[in-house]
Amino acid sequence: MSVKLDTLSMEIVRNYYEGDCSLFFEYLYSDVVILSVGKGQLMRGKAAVMEGFSGKMQNGIVYDLIALSSESYPLKRDSCNVLIQMDLVSYFPNGMITRVNQRISVDWRYEKEEIKECGKVSSGWKMHFIHISVALQTKEKPLNINHLSEQLLYETTGMYQSETKEVFRDTTGKSHYISTSQLVRIEANRAYSYLILRDEKSIKVAKNITAIEKEYKLNFIRTHSSHLVNPYYIMELKNYRVVLIDGTVLPVSRTRFKEAKMQLDDQRCGTGPIQTAQIEHIQGGF
Repeated sequence: MSVKLDTLSMEIVRNYYEGDCSLFFEYLYSDVVILSVGKGQLMRGKAAVMEGFSGKMQNGIVYDLIALSSESYPLKRDSCNVLIQMDLVSYFPNGMITRVNQRISVDWRYEKEEIKECGKVSSGWKMHFIHISVALQTKEKPLNINHLSEQLLYETTGMYQSETKEVFRDTTGKSHYISTSQLVRIEANRAYSYLILRDEKSIKVAKNITAIEKEYKLNFIRTHSSHLVNPYYIMELKNYRVVLIDGTVLPVSRTRFKEAKMQLDDQRCGTGPIQTAQIEHIQGGF
């Protein structure tokens, strides 16, 4: 197989999410079928696909691909299946951010097609069937926050935070100097609280969560009676739950949801205490 279809498939996906559909359109079979997620996401025929996907390029959503990979599975001499996997981060115009594990299965076949305009026969690899799916949520954390640079964290959340350090004493009396940007969240445990750090370590302190909220000016969001969350690490806040960058899902109480949403919006619009900045937009998206 002279063409490395796994490499080509990744290039098509990468170009698409950067706003360039030309390679994607070039390798579509004339009678291609695409099955995607969502209502009405069954398309048949190259013309219909080109029309449908061209419209999606104007939706204003920004995309980031994380851990893009592919594997090819040759079926016969003239056919091959390629499985593409990635974590897809979507930045919506309204400020919402989502992250899903997307999987794309592409059925490639070596074809000879007659070009009607000139009567010539063109041969080469074409995409016959494309299935786009979203993996079910698992308990695995898709991202280790500690491995991210400050710049990548900023690019993911759109926020910078002060490195001012606060002093916390654990239950043994030992003092810990912790900067706000290193503290992901605080979780209540009756009269005690656990500080969950960016490196996934936790520190047990002899103060309840309400006392910490009043004593320290952390500008964290109280999403629940048991949770204080650093907005710096929030990926998504909706449906009475908050999803963090590392995949952690926490409940948001109904009585706190509206206020939490307003706080997060303020932080990301630059009106809150955390400075924000614009993220350059790349047009497009499946």
